[in-house]
Amino acid sequence: MKSGRAWCRSILVGLVVWAAAILPSAAHDGATSSSEQLVDFDTQIIPILTRQGCNRGSCHGSAAGRGGFRLSLYGGDPAADFRAITWELGGRRIHRADADRSLLLRKPTEDLEHGGGYVLDADSEAAMLIRRWIAQGARRLQRRRVERVEFSPAHLRVERAGERVALRATAYYDDGSSEDVTRWTAWTTVDDTAVRLDLEQHTVQVERPGRHLVLARFLDVVAPLEIILPYGRSTSRNPSIDGTASAKGQAVQRHPIDRLVEERLAELGLKPSEVVGDYAFLRRVSLDLTGRLPSVDEVVAFAGDLDRDKRTVWIDRMLDSEEFTIFWTYRLATWWRVRAPGRGHSRDVIAAQAFQQWIRESLEQRTGLDEMARQLVTATGDSHVHGAATFFRLANGPRELAEVFSETMMGVRLRCANCHNHPLDQWTQDDYHGLAALFAGVQAGRVVRDRGHGEVIHPRTSLPAVPRIPGEAAPVTGGRQQLASWLTAPENPYFARAMVNRVWAALLGKGLVEPVDDMRRTNPAVNERLLQWLSEAWKDHGYDLRWLVRTIVTSDTYQRRWDPKATVVEQRMGASASARPLAAEVLADALADVTGVAWKFGGHSEPTRAIMLADVELPSRALDILGRCDRKGTCQGAAPKVSGLARTLHLLNGDTLNRLVGDRQGFLHRRLESGVSDRVLLRECYLRALSRPPTSSEEGHWLKLLTETEGGSEELRRAAWEDFWWALLCSREFTTNH
Repeated sequence: MKSGRAWCRSILVGLVVWAAAILPSAAHDGATSSSEQLVDFDTQIIPILTRQGCNRGSCHGSAAGRGGFRLSLYGGDPAADFRAITWELGGRRIHRADADRSLLLRKPTEDLEHGGGYVLDADSEAAMLIRRWIAQGARRLQRRRVERVEFSPAHLRVERAGERVALRATAYYDDGSSEDVTRWTAWTTVDDTAVRLDLEQHTVQVERPGRHLVLARFLDVVAPLEIILPYGRSTSRNPSIDGTASAKGQAVQRHPIDRLVEERLAELGLKPSEVVGDYAFLRRVSLDLTGRLPSVDEVVAFAGDLDRDKRTVWIDRMLDSEEFTIFWTYRLATWWRVRAPGRGHSRDVIAAQAFQQWIRESLEQRTGLDEMARQLVTATGDSHVHGAATFFRLANGPRELAEVFSETMMGVRLRCANCHNHPLDQWTQDDYHGLAALFAGVQAGRVVRDRGHGEVIHPRTSLPAVPRIPGEAAPVTGGRQQLASWLTAPENPYFARAMVNRVWAALLGKGLVEPVDDMRRTNPAVNERLLQWLSEAWKDHGYDLRWLVRTIVTSDTYQRRWDPKATVVEQRMGASASARPLAAEVLADALADVTGVAWKFGGHSEPTRAIMLADVELPSRALDILGRCDRKGTCQGAAPKVSGLARTLHLLNGDTLNRLVGDRQGFLHRRLESGVSDRVLLRECYLRALSRPPTSSEEGHWLKLLTETEGGSEELRRAAWEDFWWALLCSREFTTNH
C-alpha cells in the first residue's frame, strides 16, 4: 500500500499533467495563430495511429500492449488512448515545449530505437499533424463526432486485369462538416495475391478474375468494398434470367432465386450448369428433406412418373411427412446446440431429450421459427418438462450464454468483444457485457427461473455492466421478454438473415455468408440481393420453415448438377452443386437402411436412428469415427473427433462397415440366400445405395468380376459380393450428397 506522501505525489503529478493537457499555456497561446484550426485528437490523431498500424493487435493494440505502451485496439477507446499518451510514463510521451522531442514522434520515425521499426516519415503530413497537436497543448477537445463515412467504390466491376481503381473515403461529422479522409483510412485486402494496393496513390488493381474484397477502416467505421473482374468463360447474360419462352410464345416467370442467382453469375461471367436428372434429384432432395435415402420402390416409382410437375409433388409429399419433422428436428437441435447439461455421470440426458422433444412438437404444430425463438429466449420452469428451458443450462455463466445466444440466434460472433471492441464489426465491450448482464439474473439449475438480480462486471470500468441489447444504447428494463421482442421483430436485421443463411447452407453446402455464425459487415454475403429477398419473403410467410425449404429446393439453383471441375466460387455462387459429405448421423442411418443392419447406440436396447439421439455424448465409436459433432460450437461441416483421413481409413479397413457388410442377417446375405440372379441383385444394390441403376459399363465390369467366382465355393461367392458391397458403400457417391 502506498504511503500518504506517495499518494499526495501521485495526485499532484496527475493535476499538473491534467492542467497541462486541458489549459492552454501562455506559450501555446502565443504560438498558435487565431486562424490555425485546433487539431482534434479523436478524429485526427487516432486515425493516424490506425492508418500506421500502431494500434493493431500485433502492436500496441494487443491486450498487453507492446514495450510498456498499450493502445485500444484500432482506436476503439479514444479516452484510454489519450490517457496512455499524455498521462502515462509521467507524461513523457509528449513534450509540449518541443514537440519534436516527444516519444510519440521520435519512436515511429526511429529517431529513437523502435521495436516496430520505421513507420512514419518525419516530414510527412501525419507527423506534421501530430507535431501541431502537441504544440497546441496536446488536448482532447472532442469538438466533433463522426456520423458516417462513405467509402467508394462500394461495388465495382472492372473489365480487365491490372486496371487501376481510385479509392476514396469521406467522413461526415455531427457539426455539419465533411472531410476527405482517404489518406487517413486504413485499406487492406482479403487476398494480397489477387488484389494489389497502392497506399501512396490510394488505388487498387485486380490481378485475377473473381469477386474480391478491400476492407476500409476509418476510426471505428469499417466496411468492405467489392470489386469484380469477370471470368473469361462466359460474359453473356443467360437468356433465361428474365423469363423463358413457353411453347405458345408466352413468357414464363423465372423462379425468384434463379433470377437473382443468374444475374449474379452474369455479373461474374459464369455459366450455370444443367439441372440434374431424376435419379440424382430424388436422392439429393430425400437426404436434404428427410435425412434418408429413398427406398428402391420410391426410386422406381419416381423414375416412371411422367407428370411434368412430379418434382414439386414429391417435394410437397416429403414436407408433409413425419420424416421431415424428425430430420429437421435434428437440424434445429444441432443449430441450437441441444445436448445434455453437465459433465460425466452428472449429465442431464432427460433435459436434452425434453429440449429435442419441444423442437419436434413445435415443428409438428408448424410453429413459426420466430415464435420458437421467442419461447426459447423467455423459457422458464423445470427443464425436464419445459424443454426449451434447457437452452439456459448449456452455457457456463452469463458471458458464455451471451456468446451462444449471439451465434445461434443472430449469426454473430459477439465473443470477440469480450476483451476489446470487435476489430471487424460494430460490436463493443458494452454490447458483449451488456447482453451478459441481461442473462445474469437467470438461475440455470434444473428449474430455470429469473432471480431478479445478478451482475456482470465490465472489465473496462470495473463496475456492473448495464443490461442492454446488442447495438442498442438504451438499457434493458423488460428482461428477456424485451430481448425476445427485439429479436423476433420484423425489422430485426439479424434473426431472419441468420436462419435463412443456415437453411441455405444446409441445402446447398455453403451459406451465402460463411461461416454461418460470422455475419459481420466485413464478411458480406456472396449474393446480398438474394439473402435480402429470401429473408423478407420468409418474414412475409410467417417464418414458416417448410415454406423456406420448399422455396429453395424447387429452384433450378438447388437442382443443378455437380460439376467436379467447378471451382469453389462457382459452387458458392450457385453455378454448380457441391458434393457435400453426409453428416455422421445421416451416414450412420444410411448405412443401417442400406445394409439392413440396425444400430443399437449406448444403452438403448432397441434399434435407434442416429439423428434421433438427443445425447450427443452417448458412447458410440462408430459415430465418433464418422465425425459427429459435440454441439458445443456451430457444427458447420464435419467436426469429427478424428481426422478426415482417419475416417476414410476406418471405413476402408475398420470394423464399423465390415461388420455391417458381413452380417448374415443383412440385406445382401438374405438376397444371396434367396437365389436371386447376379444381374438382378446388382441392380438392387445400386438402387438401394446410390438411388440409381448401374450404367452399362458398371454392370459389365461388376458382372465380369462376380462371374469369375462361378464354380467355386459358396463362401468364395459370398466374399466376392461382400467386396462389391463394401466398395459401393465406401464410394464417394454413397458418402456424399451431390
